[in-house]
Amino acid sequence: MFNSKRITTFGALAALLITACGSDSDDPDDSEATVPDEFNRMVLVGASQGGELYNWVVAASHVFNTELGMETSVQAGGTQQNALDMESGSITFGTTSVSDLIQISEDEAGPESIEETNIRTLWAGISTPFHVIVAQDSGIESLEDLEGRTIVTGITGSLESEVALTVLECAGVGDSVDVQNIGKDEGAAAFTDRSIDAWTGFGGRPTAAFLQAFESNRGAELLELDDFTRDCVTQEFFDLVESEIPAETYPGQEDAVATLDQWFYAVVPADMPDEVAERLALTLAEHQDQLQSALPSAEYSTAENTAEFPGFQLHPGTVSALEELGVPVE
Repeated sequence: MFNSKRITTFGALAALLITACGSDSDDPDDSEATVPDEFNRMVLVGASQGGELYNWVVAASHVFNTELGMETSVQAGGTQQNALDMESGSITFGTTSVSDLIQISEDEAGPESIEETNIRTLWAGISTPFHVIVAQDSGIESLEDLEGRTIVTGITGSLESEVALTVLECAGVGDSVDVQNIGKDEGAAAFTDRSIDAWTGFGGRPTAAFLQAFESNRGAELLELDDFTRDCVTQEFFDLVESEIPAETYPGQEDAVATLDQWFYAVVPADMPDEVAERLALTLAEHQDQLQSALPSAEYSTAENTAEFPGFQLHPGTVSALEELGVPVE
């Protein structure tokens, strides 16, 4: 099902050891619980070093080390490679998304094939909303008004570019727009120098690059994805979920804006012992405030979101943890 030739191979990356500091006790034996020795020094594989998902893993590692007396370390990686490595069993804890698994599949992957994977969701990590940004003076008030405009949709072949093109097609303007396939840094420059009319892509709440558009002399506004567009897009990207960009996320944004989210998860293999997965999941739930203190976007990394937006199948240990926390699982 999975073709490694379609994955960009990541080079060797140095592991970052997260020491067990900041706990209530300096003695790991005094921690509230431990995990079996073979899992005590797990390597937690994140995404690009310095990015939000990598930083989430750093925060999770710190929680495991301080609260469980573990000696986990963090390694940078890539979410598609992580999906491949988790599928093959070469890593024990990683971060990825359903879309990443779909993109490395040899065949067209649908909900049924996701059920067959070795990957299990341990916990909800971060969610990234899809943005459609236009200049304040552009006269663009809806997706239909993008007809004939110049739009940055992200790097060719990326998920955000494919989603952007689908959004434009669903809005009926896909054949008329001038698409610019460039990244966020180049997109910020293009928006500021007025060489584009609109800019789309996934990012946090807020995204630093997108914030530059709102702080530029042009000013910026967000367009919402209406009900029809959201339904249309999720016909093709079934793992995207309805969400919003809250009011005041960006300067001058008075109202919440309806959109779609992509979720990234902390994932483990299906054969991880249930008691280990349950202990890890409970620890993340019980110390979610520590995650959020280290990374504000971890506000969404909750038991409720894990249950509502599982992505992959939930690990049985996670199901047990959620039941213990009183969070219903469908």
